[in-house]
Amino acid sequence: MDQRLSALREWLSGALADGPDEVAVASADASFRRYFRVRHRGGTAIAMDAPPAHEDPRPWLRVAALLEGAGVHAPHVAAVDLERGFVLMSDLGDRTYQQALDAGADPAPLYRDALAALARMQGRIAPPADLPRYDRALLRRELELFREWFCVRHLGLALDAAEHALLDAAFAWLEDQALAMPTCFVHRDYHARNLMVVERGADGSNPGILDFQDAVVGPVAYDLVSLTRDAYLRWEPARITAWIAEYHALARAAAVPVPASVSELALQHDLIGVQRHLKVAGIFARLCHRDGKRRYLDDLPRVVGYLREVVPKQAALAQLARFLEARVAPRLAAVGP
Repeated sequence: MDQRLSALREWLSGALADGPDEVAVASADASFRRYFRVRHRGGTAIAMDAPPAHEDPRPWLRVAALLEGAGVHAPHVAAVDLERGFVLMSDLGDRTYQQALDAGADPAPLYRDALAALARMQGRIAPPADLPRYDRALLRRELELFREWFCVRHLGLALDAAEHALLDAAFAWLEDQALAMPTCFVHRDYHARNLMVVERGADGSNPGILDFQDAVVGPVAYDLVSLTRDAYLRWEPARITAWIAEYHALARAAAVPVPASVSELALQHDLIGVQRHLKVAGIFARLCHRDGKRRYLDDLPRVVGYLREVVPKQAALAQLARFLEARVAPRLAAVGP
């Protein structure tokens, strides 16, 4: 028997005035958190199960309050039990952007809303002192996932001294570029699986925004590239170029500290995207080999494809580009997802 689910049902009997009629799995993410849809006489709600031994819901609660205060469509918290790791929140529905797109929805209005919500939260959330910074140490920890989990563990590459040196140099250069970029509130996983298709509120807020507990203060283009070069779906370059320009106009109007020119924003979008996709390749490999979640391997070719597309455009990353072509791409094709 699922003892935590039993404990959650017991807690909901007190947290909900009318008690739960049905508690069913809504989703699980890449961590130990689980989400349940709770049906009761008053409607539906979502319950988070965050086992205290593995998860701390306080960062999620902190960012939820920031997002709600910024006027974007984040879940409203109704009840919390930190000791047991339970949170009851409003239900933003069960249709993600990706599900809507897979069913044939027009991406134009969805992404227009997503870009507007991004500019809104960036413009309205002054970087809080208690949010972590995307500093050099954090950037390097993420980049090392590419070396340790993707190259060595997943691909089985025996890296020689020269290859370690080229990765060290590439990582240091990417860190320097990221640290020179203007900063703002960063959701950190702003993409189609974490955005929900919801009815518009009175203020026009849409989409529903989820999975924001890892928010930091970091490069202004980070969430933009998470959305446009999504690890789970791919858009044609012309559409991405148009979205960058659309976001630039929205962000300037919202007083977000974006560069003055669209071209400079596009460059920052590409550079922080390289850092993100190196990290994501490592995370997907770790989710497979450490956590037994093999489904993430199916998306590795797309993530590596972004790297092979963008890295060669930067002269400072020439050695990394050659490494990707000579060592990574052939080995990934051989081991498969």
